[in-house]
Amino acid sequence: MPVGGKRKWRIIGLLTALAMLAAGVAYLLLPDPAARLAVLDPHRFCNDPAAQYDPALGFRLKKSVSMYGFRHNAAGFVGDELGPKPPGAVRIVCLGGSTTLGAGVPTDRLAYPSILQAIFDKTTGGTRRVEVLNAGLFGYHSLHTALRLGELEGVSPDVYVVMDGLNDLDVARTVPLAVLERARLGRGGAWLRDAVRRLAEKADWSAARVPGMGGIEEKWRMVGYKDNLALALDAAARQGVAALLVSDPMRLEPAVGSRPGDDAEQAALLVFGQSVLPAANAALARRAGVKFLDVQPVFDAHLTAPARIRRVWADRLHLTRYGYYLLAREVYRTLLAYPSVRQALAGVAPLDDASLDAAFPELVLWQPGEGSGWSRARGIPTGELSRENARDSAPDGEGWSCLVPSDPAGPAVVVLDVPETVRTARLYPRIQGRGDVVTVQAVGMDGSRRDLFAMAKDYDDGLWSPQTDWFDVAMPPVPVRRLEIRLVGENAQLWHRGEAMLFEPD
Repeated sequence: MPVGGKRKWRIIGLLTALAMLAAGVAYLLLPDPAARLAVLDPHRFCNDPAAQYDPALGFRLKKSVSMYGFRHNAAGFVGDELGPKPPGAVRIVCLGGSTTLGAGVPTDRLAYPSILQAIFDKTTGGTRRVEVLNAGLFGYHSLHTALRLGELEGVSPDVYVVMDGLNDLDVARTVPLAVLERARLGRGGAWLRDAVRRLAEKADWSAARVPGMGGIEEKWRMVGYKDNLALALDAAARQGVAALLVSDPMRLEPAVGSRPGDDAEQAALLVFGQSVLPAANAALARRAGVKFLDVQPVFDAHLTAPARIRRVWADRLHLTRYGYYLLAREVYRTLLAYPSVRQALAGVAPLDDASLDAAFPELVLWQPGEGSGWSRARGIPTGELSRENARDSAPDGEGWSCLVPSDPAGPAVVVLDVPETVRTARLYPRIQGRGDVVTVQAVGMDGSRRDLFAMAKDYDDGLWSPQTDWFDVAMPPVPVRRLEIRLVGENAQLWHRGEAMLFEPD
């Protein structure tokens, strides 16, 4: 073989070896794609009907559909369609997980970004000087925020409102430490850590492969909350976009150890979150020169009684319409200090809390049920003494149907004979709008009456109360033999199962 040919093959061999070496190094040092996907989508939300798989983010919202009462626009946000940015307008993009999306309420119009939009519209008398975009999605966390800011630059934002934390905590609990390490350190770094653990203690090595609260401090460091948001805030600064960090409200309650199973672990996770998130957010805000809004004190004030908790939290994590109103009000107050927002609202006086409360009765006056879900308890045996102007619907698959007024011009009245031993009874009323009323009165043997329960609306929001919301009605501390239930209005309902109108509390 000519000398030149040998040299060429040596060069090709050397280049091939270098390429293989580079590939091997990359294999060891770069994040493991499967592990990274497990961090981006640990609950496989890509299979949810409202979402679809995305190679960069794990999953994203489906576009141009309506799911679960939430409108998805063509730009991939929740809410109204997005047009060109109006001249002189300020565009605020809200990022975060399900508490930004609006989980816990029946429509995206009750999510905090929509309420924030309504507050700004009320401030300006309806002129859209400030636009609020809802870029939240269930399951998204700080890594999603860091990855998304590049594409969000295309919607011409002026302010990013970032509310992460709860889903980062969930990742720390749900994803095993060994997987987090492969996603963050690469296969090589994770292998070295595994080797150290094997040499130190086999039990420690085994624990790194299971989810849960074990080793939560180390797992939290591997989630990289501060690093992810630092990258996001740096990207916002390069774009010339202001930012606001907001704490994700947490339902922190006492007696954590007294809760059973998963509920106890969830409560412990929130306690851990309270120990790490405020300090992390404050440090991030100082480093990046942005504002940090800690809303936790506002929500802590509503943890004093079960009734107040139900007004604010729809479940262990998500808020009710009133809770989202409280959040939107705090964000509104903070954004008023931003130069771009002040300029857009030039000549307009901000609304104080009393004015805002008066402007949104459908949020401020709203009251939740005491619980939800069809009763599995025994129906209370009552004798129906009379039924007037009442029409029954066809039973559903579980035997539940509802009474409504036959003629909406008059009330439906059902009189029940209740055993004297009954001290509390559960009922399932439902209403839709102003004028729909469900009441329960105790009728004494002498004809005297005592109000026991009333359900009504002082506002019109176009929404039904949830179908399975229940209320426990306490009987008077005297023998009661007769209850009178009145349904006033076309959409006043009383749900029952067969002959059972009332049910024993759980």
